[in-house]
Amino acid sequence: MSMNGELRQIPAAMMERIDDAEAVQGLMDEPGLSVGKAWNALHYLYCGDTTVGESAISGGVPLDELDLDTGYGAPQVLTPTEVEEYARALTAQTDEDLRAAYDPVAMKKEKVYGCNFDDPAEVEWLLGEARKVRAYYQDAASKGAGMLQFLE
Repeated sequence: MSMNGELRQIPAAMMERIDDAEAVQGLMDEPGLSVGKAWNALHYLYCGDTTVGESAISGGVPLDELDLDTGYGAPQVLTPTEVEEYARALTAQTDEDLRAAYDPVAMKKEKVYGCNFDDPAEVEWLLGEARKVRAYYQDAASKGAGMLQFLE
């Protein structure tokens, strides 16, 4: 069993219902973007740490009161304004920036989840996942959507 990072766009009209457990569960059940086991490494590349800081992968406000914990914590929500900010930041962050942040020795020492740091192709896989995240956030921002982040 593995922990998989999941992102779901929240249509602007649904933002007023983020306090409704049934509505949020419905969003979680819909198709979105799964970054699979890359979630922790992407968070590391975006902010330089495995657990601290906020990123497009893990940085929203936890919806603790909804009792929707998937076993890995409550889903987190980002407002449309925050999605726009992340979309801009992700667009500004180039593949070269992310490649420079990739440090397999440090990441292995920090116990970054879900990566095979002995595989030289690992960074290319992560860059591909980062491109998907960038495109997903750009699409959400263009629609004025919020974002749901969760692990399952």
